[in-house]
Amino acid sequence: MKKLFTMFLACMMIFCFTIEGKSAASFLLKGGVNFSTLQWDPALSGVEETPRIGLIVGCGFEFEFEKLALEIDVLYEQKGEKISSSFDTVKSTDIEKLDYLTIPVILKGMSKDQPVRVFYGAGLGVGVLLSAKDDWEITEDGITMSGSQDVKDMFKSTDIIAVATIGLDISNFIIEARANYGLGNIYNGSGTGTINTLGLALMTGYKF
Repeated sequence: MKKLFTMFLACMMIFCFTIEGKSAASFLLKGGVNFSTLQWDPALSGVEETPRIGLIVGCGFEFEFEKLALEIDVLYEQKGEKISSSFDTVKSTDIEKLDYLTIPVILKGMSKDQPVRVFYGAGLGVGVLLSAKDDWEITEDGITMSGSQDVKDMFKSTDIIAVATIGLDISNFIIEARANYGLGNIYNGSGTGTINTLGLALMTGYKF
């Protein structure tokens, strides 16, 4: 997976250098809300999984050439999910909090309409795991216990992701919806199970 991202990045850089002098470069600031879950194989049984609602914020550069653009971002993303279970008088909740620094590289198509432009695109990215915590809470017979555990060793240090995006550029004000899916298994524990990341980010930003 890392080789795939490296090859993709090399192709995009060649594209960038090829259009150098013919492209318009812009600096981007963006942020928003990230809805993420974890895809388990085998699937978890007897529990309820709900998305973790986290933050996504960062900056990037866009190189525009006619109806195409190459965007390279550096983003802080909060991923994970909430896992809830209930049995007789015992209720438990685990919030898996995985925080990443991600670098997506996206090739976009753009309309020429002014002042509202539609853009859409796809690409690959690499996520570097910054921290991983399990915030847990157990309630039994009205008595609640809670805590937080560092679980970074259970997950791989990087995650290669596929990215798809669509949005509007309204006089350099950006409104964007971006989906991402982890192509590799991020589980680093014992056993043969796999975990993939899955998320949808809603962002706004500005292009300088």
